[in-house]
Amino acid sequence: MCIRDRAARIRAQQLEEHEAKLKEEEQQRAEEAQGLQNDLELCELRSREIITKLEQKEELHQQKIKTLEVQLKDAKEQFTQFQACLLYTSPSPRDLSTSRMPSSACKKKKTKTT
Repeated sequence: MCIRDRAARIRAQQLEEHEAKLKEEEQQRAEEAQGLQNDLELCELRSREIITKLEQKEELHQQKIKTLEVQLKDAKEQFTQFQACLLYTSPSPRDLSTSRMPSSACKKKKTKTT
């Protein structure tokens, strides 16, 4: 009986050691899982911050585009007016000595130089 008791004690000790090792590994895995969970939460937070910044930049770009569209429209209108003026006041290609300016424009020009 002594040998059986001793074998049973050795087996019980081996089981206890194995259980302790399993608990230790389980604890390590739980700590690793918690670390990964923390990393995931940090990544999600950073992603949200980046998305917010990108949305803000997009809004600024949209505002700039609207401003540029208005400026472009104004420039087109001014160009159209200027172009019409140039077409009206440009000299005749057949006669370089005379201007096609209306007489009122010529008078204004003369008064300015005097």
